[in-house]
Amino acid sequence: MATVELRGRRILLTGASRGIGTHVALALAQGGAKLVLTARSAEALGAIAARCEAAGAEGVTTIRADLLDADDRGRVLAEAGELDVLINNAGVEYTKRLLAQSDAEVERQLALNLHVPIELSRRVLPGML
Repeated sequence: MATVELRGRRILLTGASRGIGTHVALALAQGGAKLVLTARSAEALGAIAARCEAAGAEGVTTIRADLLDADDRGRVLAEAGELDVLINNAGVEYTKRLLAQSDAEVERQLALNLHVPIELSRRVLPGML
């Protein structure tokens, strides 16, 4: 199986402050990637950035943002600059039964889990190509 060299690559990771995002961030840091981490919690971002730097990453950039907000999405992409890799990890799920979920909860899931990753991908892809 072919491997991809990520050392020195600029990578934007959404949803970096919790769950699998922290593990992905640390693995990328150990691989020598240049990290741009985004999440809603500035405090949690600071903590994972410190862990990534301790693991060998240099100059981790953190951007506190709510990706459900169009202005925040634009700001994240502007601050991230040119990217080599985008990892759309941010997401939301509700553990209650589908019929118990409100219309707003369903819309939030669709927005963050589907629409936002498609939009971010479409916006960064031209620069990657």
